[in-house]
Amino acid sequence: MVTYRFAVPSDAAQILKYTKIIGSESDFLSYGAEGLPVTLEQETRFLHSIQADPYNRFFLALDGEQLIGCSNLSGSNRPRFSHRRELGISVLRDYWGKGVGTGLMEQMIQYAKGTGVELITLSVRADNLRAKSLYRRFGFVLCGTWPSYIKVGSRSFDVDMMAMRVRP
Repeated sequence: MVTYRFAVPSDAAQILKYTKIIGSESDFLSYGAEGLPVTLEQETRFLHSIQADPYNRFFLALDGEQLIGCSNLSGSNRPRFSHRRELGISVLRDYWGKGVGTGLMEQMIQYAKGTGVELITLSVRADNLRAKSLYRRFGFVLCGTWPSYIKVGSRSFDVDMMAMRVRP
């Protein structure tokens, strides 16, 4: 059974291990098999700092004790940007198509609605059709495309910008 919860500082090691696995499974992320370029101490501090930060939230999807998906909402307290959050999400390949991404999206959107967020934005590689389908099901619309925005090896890929109004 999959459970969802906020990340806490004691999750840091498991999250860093997860990013190396997920980074090796997909070229759709902003990093590869090296995972995130942060130390255990830095990740622990980050997770501690967001516990009291209403503009940033990090969610986990767990199958028992195994971390199988992560998502985050990142925002700013600057008045001109405080109404929106940027979304990031990833799911282990073995769990693709099993509702984990949907569950993470539901958790994030429910949280956003409860905190007065008006707009959620994201960027997704234009050829990531599975992710874009998930986002469209939740009401995200295409806002534009950055040509050649990301490079994997010697190949360049376009990135689509999408947004969803949480509140009018």
